Amino acid sequence: MINSVKKRPAFVLVLVMAGILGISLSAQDDPIRKGVNRVGLKDADQLLRLIEREDITTSVKIRAMQRVASLYRENREEAEPQAQKFIQSLSGALQNLKKDENPHFHYKVRSSACMALGDFDNSDHGASAIGVIKEALLNDPNPQVIQTCAQSLGEFRNNRSSAADALIERVNKSMGEPTIKYGDMGVMSVSIASLAKLKQKKAFIPLMKVLQSGYPDHVKKEADRAIASFDLE
Repeated sequence: MINSVKKRPAFVLVLVMAGILGISLSAQDDPIRKGVNRVGLKDADQLLRLIEREDITTSVKIRAMQRVASLYRENREEAEPQAQKFIQSLSGALQNLKKDENPHFHYKVRSSACMALGDFDNSDHGASAIGVIKEALLNDPNPQVIQTCAQSLGEFRNNRSSAADALIERVNKSMGEPTIKYGDMGVMSVSIASLAKLKQKKAFIPLMKVLQSGYPDHVKKEADRAIASFDLE
């Protein structure tokens, strides 16, 4: 056991010992944030600890999520056995809304979790990733998080039908709001752009409704371009 630990990079040892002893890493934020990209697939559990622990700073959490996504993206076959565990950890970060805190406080972490989940399209658990993103897409209180989730769903080309269903539901929900707020325009624009990428004909009717709505012209132009990109024959 001692020999195997000695073979690990010094940075990983810091994570291991912090996890064992419950040491806060916030004081060591900068070197840890810089070193996260050196963590390999065999030590990915240490990244998940950084994502899940409460005393880790936002910048470190974000870097850890980015590294988890890149490890999966660059080593898909080898990393697939851990995909479900990765998705569950990112899901926890995405759902990190505390009743006693401003829900916008963790929006950067939640946005980064959405983007990281977009790298799991090729996974056997891709549908699970879409389900996690959809929950935030429809219910997160922060428009920036919603936009990021909408953008992420545009990357699910192998699960394009399910991803399009989630985006259509978001479009319909936005259309049902009594007033159009500034953040709503960004959410609608990004949702439409992702639907254009996925090229699902079932988005035609929802997008036609956008053209007939009170949304500003630049949003309607996005909807028009998305419709023009569909093969409707």
